[in-house]
Amino acid sequence: MTVPIYSQFTYGSSTNYITFNDESGDYIFKARSRIATRRDIRSFDMPVPFDMGVTDFETLIGKTNYIIEGTLYAINESFLYTGLEKLRKAFNPRLAQDDSESDYGYLPLKWTENTSKQLMLKPLYIDIPETRVSAMKPSFRILLKCKYPVITSQGVSTTSFTPTVSGTGGLAIPSTGVAITAVGIQIGTSTGTGSGTIINSGDYPSWPTITFTGVCTNPRIENTTTGEYIQLNYAFIAGQTVTITYDNDTLNIEDNTGTKLLQYVDSSSTYFTLRPGTNQLSFTASNMGAGADCSVAIYSSWPLS
Repeated sequence: MTVPIYSQFTYGSSTNYITFNDESGDYIFKARSRIATRRDIRSFDMPVPFDMGVTDFETLIGKTNYIIEGTLYAINESFLYTGLEKLRKAFNPRLAQDDSESDYGYLPLKWTENTSKQLMLKPLYIDIPETRVSAMKPSFRILLKCKYPVITSQGVSTTSFTPTVSGTGGLAIPSTGVAITAVGIQIGTSTGTGSGTIINSGDYPSWPTITFTGVCTNPRIENTTTGEYIQLNYAFIAGQTVTITYDNDTLNIEDNTGTKLLQYVDSSSTYFTLRPGTNQLSFTASNMGAGADCSVAIYSSWPLS
């Protein structure tokens, strides 16, 4: 993927970012961005820790890395230094970038190409050669690491699969008496089903974020298109929600109090992705009560190629 050379794009958080190819200011970052090649990586001559082995250098090769390269133009020397300072600040590898828009140092490079897209990147190195010939229009090259070789939409799509409940159960009894020690005991039996669709507008599978809301027991969300599902063998009380997030290398399942619930995932569950286009989903559970619900959120995805 290459952002067209004169297209406008941004990188960074809301308080520390740069807009490239914006000609309305007193200094201009004229640049293009693209996937890094082996030659790019070698030209940076990045050192590899002696005790890590040469294979660690290979992790910097190919689609896991990205390059932004361009030239800084300024109307005078004062704005030149302002632009250089802004460039170094936005791409400083030592910055934690731990604000609400950052994902452990990864921040979005955003642009528009038929639709609004973004790629999560972390700066590794910024190269600004300073020579007499180019002192007033310095060139720059920035090496960044991709979190994943996947482009996503800037906005998230969320669909709620509110069930239709049948039966007479789902009555929660609060723990106000001495004889009752558990919260949210259910009496009677009720079941429910909610179904609907969610659209991945890209052409690459997307990882969903799934949220169950009580009152319900053994909630299950199924991708009826593929037959894959995730089920939690657990009874949720009124007001309790649990969020399931996962991707290539992370998995987190916890409720709104911070309690981890990974151990309650049914052994036959599959952490499925949502294919490009329309995905038909179904939410089922037993002992459903008022407020029982399930929502699924995704970012549309495209491959980095």
